[in-house]
Amino acid sequence: MRRYYALLLRADGSIALVKMRDRETVLATAAIGAQTGVASRLALEVAGARITAYRDGRKILEAVDAEGNLDCGAVGLVAEEDAWRR
Repeated sequence: MRRYYALLLRADGSIALVKMRDRETVLATAAIGAQTGVASRLALEVAGARITAYRDGRKILEAVDAEGNLDCGAVGLVAEEDAWRR
């Protein structure tokens, strides 16, 4: 799968909104104080070129995809090696 938007939780407690379209582009980042062992509900909303990220129902990030939104792709869950391990 090479066409998607994703939220990436980072080991420093920040979050990044990325776009994958043959290469990864970071659209926005924010310090949200994410912690190991604390569950959060994450959501992405895409409306045209505007992408909004939510954590537990509250807006945490918003970006405009200057290249234009993805007009096709897939929906899925991407799990990578535990970012919290040091």
